[in-house]
Amino acid sequence: MSNRPRKAPTSQAVKSGLSILKRLGLYKPKSPRKREPTKYAKGLLRSFVDVISGKASVVTAAGTAKGSKGFKEARKFSSAENAPGIVRSVRNKIIVPTQGGERARFSKKSGKVRVTRKVGADTYVREPFQGKSRQLKDLLKQLGPNDRIAVPLFRGKRGVEWQNMTADEFAAFWRQYSLRGTARTEKGSRRIYHDLGKVVQIFRIEGPSAREYSGDEDEMDI
Repeated sequence: MSNRPRKAPTSQAVKSGLSILKRLGLYKPKSPRKREPTKYAKGLLRSFVDVISGKASVVTAAGTAKGSKGFKEARKFSSAENAPGIVRSVRNKIIVPTQGGERARFSKKSGKVRVTRKVGADTYVREPFQGKSRQLKDLLKQLGPNDRIAVPLFRGKRGVEWQNMTADEFAAFWRQYSLRGTARTEKGSRRIYHDLGKVVQIFRIEGPSAREYSGDEDEMDI
């Protein structure tokens, strides 16, 4: 009788996580019938923990040219860091941080990803910045007249809360935290921002409140 130790069975959490990634097009096993997940598959579970936990949505970029599968369009949102909490792309899939009640869609006409939430008669919209450059001047160039910059504030187990800032407010925030590479959390500890420009997004309101929001009233936080 063989005394070879048996491999631990694959946990249900691993199977469930890989099933989610497979359904969303982020995992394509070379040997679907293989029982045990490969080292590559387990690495995907770590890379896409935000997708599996429901803190990020996956949208498929549509190609603008005939025969294009959207790889080029998705790369506009890619980041050098493949880590949870930021917008990044894999092939023609774009991973966008989202929260409960938000819907993420890719607009073929504008080539943008829109994350929307209905609030009464208004629609709150967040869009990732495009392009690989995440310098302050390049971010500000992409803002419309009434646009704000949405900055994610990390709240531990509660996840992320977005604070919306005007261009001037964000420039001051950038000088304070981007150069230091940190930002304060609610408990006074410090949260490392490897690159602040990679995690911020554009925010605007579409609807009756848009005119009021364009004035000097207090900023709305989501």
